Amino acid sequence: VRHSPHSISEIASGAAVPAAIVILFLSFRLDTIIDDTGIYYRFFPIGLKLKKIDWSEIKKVHIRMYLPLAEYGGWGIRYGFSGTGWAYNISGNMGLQIELKTGKKILIGTQQSQQINDFLIQLTKDRKIERSITQ
Repeated sequence: VRHSPHSISEIASGAAVPAAIVILFLSFRLDTIIDDTGIYYRFFPIGLKLKKIDWSEIKKVHIRMYLPLAEYGGWGIRYGFSGTGWAYNISGNMGLQIELKTGKKILIGTQQSQQINDFLIQLTKDRKIERSITQ
């Protein structure tokens, strides 16, 4: 049995697609900024521009533990069909749960839940946001 030799270009092109997929997955990140004007987030590289949620649009916001697989079917940009709304997460099981005045729900995963909670408390103390939205 004689095998035909593969050219370097055939081998390289066969390896390029899996390598590109791995690089894409490794480049995913979730950027979150919270300040006295609102909450900004983006799931990079899918979203290049930060999305902003003004404090005036928010009915409730708090840190919570969630079940990524059970509530949203995993990680990434997901929609929970059991009334949990949209989730943007990379890993872990802690998130910033946001409920808008329109009824829409958004969960933003975080590895810094305590720092975010402390910042929400400080914004409330400084009267930058209403106490009612963090309870």
